[in-house]
Amino acid sequence: MKQMLLSLLLLFTAHPCHLQDLYILKQVDSIPVHFRYATDIVVNATTIRHQLKKLQTIRDGNIVVNAYTDSVGTIEYNTELGAKRLAVALEKVKQYAHAALPVTANNCHEDRNNQPLGINDTLYRRVDILVYEQQLNIEYGKPYPLPINFDGNQHVLLPKSKLVINKITTVLEAHPKLNVKLHGHISGHDRDYELSLNRAIAVKNYMVERGVDEKRITCKGFDNTQKLYHEEPWENNPLNRRVEIIFVE
Repeated sequence: MKQMLLSLLLLFTAHPCHLQDLYILKQVDSIPVHFRYATDIVVNATTIRHQLKKLQTIRDGNIVVNAYTDSVGTIEYNTELGAKRLAVALEKVKQYAHAALPVTANNCHEDRNNQPLGINDTLYRRVDILVYEQQLNIEYGKPYPLPINFDGNQHVLLPKSKLVINKITTVLEAHPKLNVKLHGHISGHDRDYELSLNRAIAVKNYMVERGVDEKRITCKGFDNTQKLYHEEPWENNPLNRRVEIIFVE
C-alpha cells in the first residue's frame, strides 16, 4: 500500500520549469589581445578588429576581460603592467560593445591558473576578452508548467500570471520564428473541457494584445486529465489550474 501511494505521488508530481531555465549564458568568443614585450602596445590590432566588431551584435550577456603578463620582472612591476594592458583592452571593448553590456575586469598579471612560470611565457603577454551571450535553451515539444494559474472555475488571468506571460512575449519578440502551443488544465474531480480550453485562449488573447501574431499560437484543453500534483491536500489544487506552454520551431 505504501509503495502504491509513493507511485501515485511520483505520477502526479512534477518539477516546474522557470523562465530563467529558458536561457543559458554561453561563451561565444574569446579574443586574445597580444602585447609587445614589457609594453601596453597591441601587436595584433588588425587581426582582432573583425572579432571586436562582432561585439556590436551582443545585447544580452556579459564580457570578462582578463589581463596577463610574462614572469619577467617583479610582481609589483607586472601588476602595474597588467593594469595598463587591461585599460587598453577595456577601451577597445568600450569602443565596440553595447554600452549596457556588463563588463568584468581582472588583472591576473602572473597568475596562470597554477601553470608554472616560464612555460610559454610569451603567450601570457596578452589580455583575453571573453564574450558570453544569453542564448535560448529550450526543449521543443516539451510542456513548460510555468506559473500561469487561475482561481477556481475561472479563466480570468491573474496579475501574477500576466507578469509571466509578459516575459514569454518578450522571448517571442526576440525569436520571430518561434511558435507556441498553449495547453489549458483544470483541477478537481469534475470534468470541464471548455474551462481548460478557455484558460489557454485567455493566455493567447493576452499575448495577441501585446503584439504577438495569433498565427504563432495554438490552444488546446486537457480537462483534468494531466494533473501535475496530487490534490491531497487541497492546497495543491490551484497549482493544477494552469496553462502550460510548448515551444515549436
